[in-house]
Amino acid sequence: MNSPLKLVSMIVLGAVALVAVLSAFVVQQTQQALVLRFGAINRVITDPGLKFKMPFIDSVITIDKARLATTASGRI
Repeated sequence: MNSPLKLVSMIVLGAVALVAVLSAFVVQQTQQALVLRFGAINRVITDPGLKFKMPFIDSVITIDKARLATTASGRI
């Protein structure tokens, strides 16, 4: 029952699932997101929805649009 092929396929399936979970993120309607690649801005996301990034390479910073509007107008 427990063949090596079955064990290897379960490990591979688990690794693929882990990478898929680590690469997905959600931008809410009230947010914008910065995708940083090794600390430098790679792209700016202004539209909401499910987005993807490179796991272990990219990081995401989300910013409230309301905070951006008040900071840009000079009112804090």
